[in-house]
Amino acid sequence: MWSKKERPSCKRDAGRTAARYNGRVMVEEGRPLSFAEWFEFAVARCQVFIGAQTPTEFDIVTVASNFVRSLPDARCPAENLLLRSLLLDVADRWGASVHEDLHQRANSQPCDFEPMSTLREFLKSARGNAKQGFLEWARYFCAEFHRVHPVSPARQAAAIIRQHAGERSDVSALAALLGVSPRQLRRAFLQTFGVPLPKYLRRSRLLRALELMTEQPGKVEPVALDVGFRSKKDFYRVFRQFIGMTPTAFMKLPRESARGLIDRTRAHLIRLDV
Repeated sequence: MWSKKERPSCKRDAGRTAARYNGRVMVEEGRPLSFAEWFEFAVARCQVFIGAQTPTEFDIVTVASNFVRSLPDARCPAENLLLRSLLLDVADRWGASVHEDLHQRANSQPCDFEPMSTLREFLKSARGNAKQGFLEWARYFCAEFHRVHPVSPARQAAAIIRQHAGERSDVSALAALLGVSPRQLRRAFLQTFGVPLPKYLRRSRLLRALELMTEQPGKVEPVALDVGFRSKKDFYRVFRQFIGMTPTAFMKLPRESARGLIDRTRAHLIRLDV
């Protein structure tokens, strides 16, 4: 759909295009969008959304649902065909990315699962609604992916922690939710990822704290308590340990530097490289 070299400029153009058009009403200055304008808007929405969010094996159906809601509806068979082509490309990219990411994180041997084979579910809906076909593919991909790669309690725990980073949780609560003992969960998590579960929990809370501190600059203590730390002192200790500076020093960083630090922390968390 676009080359890597084109991506930076395309992203800026996509943002301007998305801002020009109203995706729900599909009108501009009181008139319906032309076919060319509709297509330009659809491509722009794809670029903006993909650049902002990448699905995981656990949330791909939810992300896909949010994605199609952001796209314009097809008003004729030709637009539906073009939208289907765009979504088919997205499905191919997402499937390959999720599968590759799992094997990189788990450092496992190659398997027989072929993400491209799941696209047949999308192709079956050739004469149907493009958005519905994309959602059917996401559900089918998720089911087939987990059939070949069974989800262990450790991987479920990691997903829950990432998805609810700002909520208070502990090992005992996670273990009860997953139907195992805290000791079993700790052991399984360490064996699967090479990372102690409590350490992963602290890193997840810290990531949410970093995001809040950039979104809502202010006092440190309310943020620390909001993301689940017991006290300001505990928060400062963990912050120094993982980030290498105090929360006060972090809030003084230029916005670009702060975002870079957050992105690196998130990458470590998602790939379990801590």
